[in-house]
Amino acid sequence: MYSYVGKIGQVEEDIIPGKVGYVLVEGELWEAISDEVIHKGETVTVIERQGLKLKVKRADAFEGNKTRQAN
Repeated sequence: MYSYVGKIGQVEEDIIPGKVGYVLVEGELWEAISDEVIHKGETVTVIERQGLKLKVKRADAFEGNKTRQAN
């Protein structure tokens, strides 16, 4: 069985704890949840799959995380 755990993705719609956002992982758009606020454009790592949702965390700097610049 194919696993998304450990895969890197990009946030397409902000993820806020308790609400679903969206991430692009290997060319596929997934609903995503997280225990932290992660903004559109940031890089994430998949830590778990829960049905048709991916649980993600902000990727570490060495994984290519893009920093969010203040407007």
